[in-house]
Amino acid sequence: MPNQGNEAEESGSVRQVLSIPAVWVALAANFVGFAATASLEPTLAIFLDELNFSVMAISLLFVSLGLGYGLFSLIWGAIADAKKCTRILIVVGTSGSGGLFLLLGLPQILHLPVTGVLPGVTIPIAAATFSMLGTPTFVDMLSSAEWYGIPSGLGLTAFISGLWNSTSALG
Repeated sequence: MPNQGNEAEESGSVRQVLSIPAVWVALAANFVGFAATASLEPTLAIFLDELNFSVMAISLLFVSLGLGYGLFSLIWGAIADAKKCTRILIVVGTSGSGGLFLLLGLPQILHLPVTGVLPGVTIPIAAATFSMLGTPTFVDMLSSAEWYGIPSGLGLTAFISGLWNSTSALG
């Protein structure tokens, strides 16, 4: 059997990765996506309570948001890997997330009547756009680092994974 783990693997430096502007843009997009998710949840719960949704219905809507996010993350991740169109996905996800908040906020600002249909429309949009905003950022950071000549490997993947997870936790 061949010896595994005995070869020295070249790895880029932390400074090299952090000097790439596209990495910072992707980190900012990831932060904004998770901050949007974090701000949506408490405000949506209050909004649904005003529409006389039961606690069970509100809980089911939040479970469906999480399930939809997980499903759409797989879809957008596969598209980002296959087509290498990460930045387009990030821009569309950001625009869609802004449209979602506009859709939720306009009835209150313009004093329009709100029905129970609005949450049924906004939950799938939120799942699709938030995952479209957050998921391709990881692939974009990896491809940007490789484009700048940083050797691809476990070290680069681990460092970018740490950056991605830290910005999602901060958001």
